[in-house]
Order: sequence, then structure tokens, then C-alpha cells
Amino acid sequence: MKISSRLDKLDDLGFLNEKGEEMFRLLAQSPKDYERAWILGEETPLPNFNPNSINQILVVGMGGSAIGGNFMQAIANMGGSCPVIVTKGYTLPAWVKRDTLVFFISYSGNTEETLYAYHQVKEKGAQCLIITSGGILATEAEEGDMVLFVPPGLPPRMALPWLSLPLLVLASRLNLINLSKDQGQSIAGAVAKTQKLLAPEVKTEKNQAKQIASLLWIKTALIWGVQNSTEAVAMRWKCQLNENSKIPAFYNCLPEASHNEIMAVETLPWVSKDYQIICLRDQEDHPRLDQAFQVTQKLLEDKTAGFINIWGEGETLLARNYSLVLLGDYISTYLACLYGIDPLPIDLISQFKEGMKNNI
Repeated sequence: MKISSRLDKLDDLGFLNEKGEEMFRLLAQSPKDYERAWILGEETPLPNFNPNSINQILVVGMGGSAIGGNFMQAIANMGGSCPVIVTKGYTLPAWVKRDTLVFFISYSGNTEETLYAYHQVKEKGAQCLIITSGGILATEAEEGDMVLFVPPGLPPRMALPWLSLPLLVLASRLNLINLSKDQGQSIAGAVAKTQKLLAPEVKTEKNQAKQIASLLWIKTALIWGVQNSTEAVAMRWKCQLNENSKIPAFYNCLPEASHNEIMAVETLPWVSKDYQIICLRDQEDHPRLDQAFQVTQKLLEDKTAGFINIWGEGETLLARNYSLVLLGDYISTYLACLYGIDPLPIDLISQFKEGMKNNI
């Protein structure tokens, strides 16, 4: 099939639904999920400990379960009362102690690395708050540990609203980060507006996700965010392209990428010509970053497949970031359809987990 005829299929609902129907259904319900997840965070009773005793926050999780921690880290860096660190692995940092609040996040409740880390926490005497849909993590939670249950039955990467918004709202209610109460409506509104613009029935000429998917087809995506702004979104895009589209993708952030990654186009020009660079921008970024993007684009645009600058939609950074998250989710799903792949199965990850279970 020629490239042009394959890309024309993006406006063929029958073609899209052949592989992507279930994922498109999950994406269509995203606005409602964000709204309900925020309410869950507001209505959950606060844990029984003194927030004034907390001097640092640690978020423990793998993959999509940890993205909310990355969002909270950015918020804390801009105006929180204590530092937020995200860890993805088997062990807790040595500095964790009684004045640390540790969020353990695992959608299934069976994530091996998160369970290993949880088993260490009591030796440290830290406060624990668990967000999960069930599993071993919930059953092994010890007395005094708060467990917040989220709805089960979703692919973990599509449970992002449930795994991130209650985390952020609870931290805000404990006065550990600054998050206004109207942020929930702002996020839900931005996501709802974005979803309507990106749905399968919206033609490519008016659908940003389809347009970007067309540019990424048979290309390698280099996704650049901005430190303390869109960096976590860039990581999410990379993961969704890996899991949904089953293709290589890489992420970095500015200004760091301009101090190293821009050199990766000189030695293998036949490789770098297939790099499609996506820059995730925000209106509140430092003014010098606009100059950094412009200079970097000028240096690289003739050595790569091109640059795409994208800004999120919404009244706040969080709202704009979640709208960008949804855009990336749609792009990765449209790409999966173009490649003739069902975006939902993640067979190699399942095989990896089974292999670890069997001590292989």
C-alpha cells in the first residue's frame, strides 16, 4: 500500500475501529474519568497524621503509575512546601524516614518493584499512602497505612486520571503542594475540549492528532519537553508510542537537550533524517526557552525530518499538560491503526512479568 493511500485511511472509521475501537472508547470516556477522579480525591478522608510533620514526599511507582508523581514534582518545584521525589525501582532512598510521606502507586497492586519497596518502608518509619485498584499491595497494607481504591478493569496506562488526580488533590488538601480547588473543573474542561477535537470522526484536516500521526509514520519521534513544565508529558508520549504504537520513541527536555542531544545528528545523517522532533511547549515557560527552541530548531531543521511545536490547551499548567497527554494518547492510537496493530495488548511486558515471576 502506498504511503498516501495508507494515510488516507485515517478518515476511514471502519479502518480505525478494526484495531482501535476499544482504545478509542477508553479515550472518549477520559473527560468523565478526570472529573470523577478529582472528586474521589476531594471526598476521600484525609489520613490520620499531622501534615506538619512531613518534610519530603516520595512517590513510588512504575510506568504510568508514576506520572502523577512527576506532575506533583513540577508543582512542588514551583511552589510547594516540601520537595517531591519520584522513584521507579525496588528500593527506597536511604534518606526516607519518619518525616517522609511515601505514596505507593500501583494500578494492579501487584507491581513487583513497588511491592519490594513497600516492604522496606516500615523499617524506615515513614507515613504511607497507597493508591491502587486492589491486589497484593492492598491486602498487605499494614495498620495505619491509608489505602485509596480506584476503579478496576482498565489497562494501567489508561488509568492515569485515577492514579494521578487523587494523588495531587490529597497532597493539596494536606497543604503540601499548592493546588486551587477550581483546578478540577479546569482540567476536566480542557480534556473534554481536546477530546472532541481529536475523536476519530473529526477529519484529518481539522484533527491535530491525525496530522501528527501522519508526520510520525515511519519516523522516529524525539519528544522534547521543558524542565518543571512539560517534561513529564514528554515521558508519557514516549511511553504511549512504545506501548500503543509498538515503535521506538525517545524523550528529553530543554534546555538540557540543547547541551548534548543536538550533537546526535552529525555522524549518522541517514539516521537523523528520520528524526521527527516534537517540542511540547507551555505559555508560562521561562522567556529564554523560546529563544532556545528557536536556535535549536534553526540548527537542526535541515538535519532531521522536521520540528513540530505544540502548546497545550487550558487555563492552568496542569490543565494544559493533561490536554497534551490526551493528544499523545490519540496520536499513538492513530499510529497503531496505521501500522495495523491493536494498541491494547502489551505481550512482551506480560511475558517479562511472567518471566520474573518464574525466576527466569
